[in-house]
Amino acid sequence: MPPCVHSWVVFLATPGAVSLPSVLASLASIYSFSLWLYFALFSYECYQHFHLFSVKHACRHSRTRVHTHTHTHTHTHTHTHTLG
Repeated sequence: MPPCVHSWVVFLATPGAVSLPSVLASLASIYSFSLWLYFALFSYECYQHFHLFSVKHACRHSRTRVHTHTHTHTHTHTHTHTLG
């Protein structure tokens, strides 16, 4: 059980003992839960984006990598040839 759920259970199990630490704990649990929910939604959006555009991105990335490698290799070869 995550700590945020545990603090919620403790807070809900003792409704008569509403004090500052329990209120702060509940606020912290709400904050952590909202962060977790935001992270989950953000990860899901990233997964959907990557799943939909993975093929295009992979092709584009490989093409760019090959072009950059060829350019770097040609530049290095020309530079070495000039020095040599």
